[in-house]
Amino acid sequence: MVENSIRFEGYLAVLETRKKAYHRNVVIAGGLLIFAILCTTGTLLFTAWNERSIWLMGIFDLLSTINFLMAWVRYEMNNQKIDLVKNLQIRD
Repeated sequence: MVENSIRFEGYLAVLETRKKAYHRNVVIAGGLLIFAILCTTGTLLFTAWNERSIWLMGIFDLLSTINFLMAWVRYEMNNQKIDLVKNLQIRD
């Protein structure tokens, strides 16, 4: 029983470190997404609309959105793992 508690403490420390890293990744991906959307909007407002450039910028915005969502999901999954380990500690 004590051995399991020590393992949970160690794993919880690792998960807390991962939480900080995943939060950093969410902030960076969100900043890049906002920057990409602003650049796309600015480019479309100040230049002649070309079908090729619109598609390229749209694809880049879509990829940035997917990157942000994936980072957010990883962050939330890690939070759920932290909750699980804390509940298992309480049970022991």
